[in-house]
Amino acid sequence: MSNEKLDLIEEEFEDFEIVDLTDEDGNVMQFYLVDIREFKGKNYAFLLPAEEIEGDDMDAVSIFELSGDDESGILLPVEDEKLLDELYVDFMADYDPETAGYESNDALAPNS
Repeated sequence: MSNEKLDLIEEEFEDFEIVDLTDEDGNVMQFYLVDIREFKGKNYAFLLPAEEIEGDDMDAVSIFELSGDDESGILLPVEDEKLLDELYVDFMADYDPETAGYESNDALAPNS
């Protein structure tokens, strides 16, 4: 990915909180916390990469379930593909009305 695209992404999301996520191998990755919303009685976090991650699309949103409270909350991967599609459509309806009828999970990033 070009530095120009990274700069544009940084400018667009500069007001969003950055969170660090650690994968199962101990690698720390930074993400923009774009949204937290309730859906079907549970809370979900919507994250975009704040840095280039090999093999991931910088424009793809990662979705995690929030478990616990504000002080001891953890992010859990959402493994149900149908639920991921529903969450993505709900999220995109607010950010890009043209994709509100989105029916495929092609643009979803795999949860780490």
